[in-house]
Amino acid sequence: MSRALFIGGFGSSREMLEPVGLALERHFEEVDVRSLREAEEDPDEVRRAAEGVDVFAHSGGIGPTANTRPSALHGLGVALPTAVPLLLSRTVAKQARMHGEDHGAAFRFERQSAAEILGHPAFHMRELFRVARMDGLNIAGHHTKMGTPATLAFFGADAYFTPSEHDRRWAEGWKVDLLSLPGQHDEPLLRPQETIDGYLAAANGGGRERTELGLPTPG
Repeated sequence: MSRALFIGGFGSSREMLEPVGLALERHFEEVDVRSLREAEEDPDEVRRAAEGVDVFAHSGGIGPTANTRPSALHGLGVALPTAVPLLLSRTVAKQARMHGEDHGAAFRFERQSAAEILGHPAFHMRELFRVARMDGLNIAGHHTKMGTPATLAFFGADAYFTPSEHDRRWAEGWKVDLLSLPGQHDEPLLRPQETIDGYLAAANGGGRERTELGLPTPG
């Protein structure tokens, strides 16, 4: 049976992540979804859930995968080390772009995310500083060192995280596949089916460094 685990990013509630789980169910027979808060608060359960399955992580969701043994790691817009003031200022830029594209989706996203953050303020304050130090490339490299294939996709208009040329060389040396997909940081939540379909099509498309791949098929 093909199985997958999806771990969401900062400020994403279980409600926001359920559509991503449904998108993954088109490709996997059994899918488990965890918010970042759920994953951080019960790491032992995450390790059990990730054992031998395809693990997908969005943004800061890459953090709880560090001590897991999945069959494959898939990162979408994963966190890279970024100072907290930059994360906060980039949030403003991200929200402005979201409103420019779709007011309704942006307001819905903000309402759901605010409810998650304000409902658990102490956790999210700690998590903000944890995400600022998080290095998704390093975590992926740890997995490839252990023999687990790892693929990281970054979004072309991501306001938060973009790998540098040094990052790309590092990833190549550690055999971490890098992909570049169109869209913004929260594509997995805004357009889950298109994003998951496009990512999997790109990841299965061959070649190590594939850039600007269209959704849903590689260009």
